[in-house]
Amino acid sequence: MSKNKRDISVITGIFIQNEKCEIWFGRMPKWSDKLAIPGGHLDRGETLEEGAKRELLEETGLKADSLEYLGHFETIDPVDFTTPKHFIAYNYRYHVTGRPEVTYNEEFSEDMWLTKEQALARDDINSLTRTTLEALDSDDDTNLKEIEVEVEVNVD
Repeated sequence: MSKNKRDISVITGIFIQNEKCEIWFGRMPKWSDKLAIPGGHLDRGETLEEGAKRELLEETGLKADSLEYLGHFETIDPVDFTTPKHFIAYNYRYHVTGRPEVTYNEEFSEDMWLTKEQALARDDINSLTRTTLEALDSDDDTNLKEIEVEVEVNVD
């Protein structure tokens, strides 16, 4: 890839979380078949929150009236993504009651509800989702510490 090529993706991620601190995850083939949260690329002209709400609806069928901003981070060429990418990720939380029916789209192959601790104990959580989960304040799962992540570079 040329050093002059601009290939930076601004993306959003949405943690669907219920009152039991369970989070919805879906398995995504484009993330090496690992579990991930809904989200995707921001479209030109969209605000971050508008893009997050659109991605949530497209990928899960859930319509959010409001989202809680959690934080952001940057990563370059995550090893578990299918192609080289430079991501700037903005994450949100969508509070739900119980386990609403999620109608996931073709980007996912299965889904499950897990607590943060259950998810972090697994080896099949994608790197972007894991980065945010690890930043969650261990004393209070309702808040996210400011996400400060050094840029990861995968050089082959």
